[in-house]
Amino acid sequence: MGAVILFDEAGKAIRSEYILKKRGFSATLVAPPRGIRRGCDLSVKVEDSQQLQAIRLLDSEGISYLDLAAFTGGQGPVQLTTRKDIGEFIMVRSGNMKLTFSKDSGIIVNISGGGCPDIPYIANHLTNASLAEAESPLLFGTSLCAYLLDRALVEAKRIFAD
Repeated sequence: MGAVILFDEAGKAIRSEYILKKRGFSATLVAPPRGIRRGCDLSVKVEDSQQLQAIRLLDSEGISYLDLAAFTGGQGPVQLTTRKDIGEFIMVRSGNMKLTFSKDSGIIVNISGGGCPDIPYIANHLTNASLAEAESPLLFGTSLCAYLLDRALVEAKRIFAD
């Protein structure tokens, strides 16, 4: 089933996913299960067979983590990015951030969610932009919300291209 590596900072989870993927691990950024979630935290899911090697790699890279939580059944990690069809629009949710676009035109019609101070500025840049021309939220902000919105934008572009 897998396990999640828990961190005290979202930035450590983001960096860990990057490092693990770069080294060939099957790593995915996820939200921890509700029972162990502390707010806006992120974790990295790894396969059962890769748990020990992943922890050793993070140790060698100097990345601290809080714990490794294994799942054998019941409630596991929550998928970070989901989509919802709402008639003429599709809403892509990544964590607490939501990006809604027109199915026909690919125009971003709404950005919502999160509580980070850079989101209104980012939303101003993305709302009414086409998915084809929309720039990464990470060019305009550096918060966890901006990172999650970037994940939503990448997924929205993939969906619209299909």
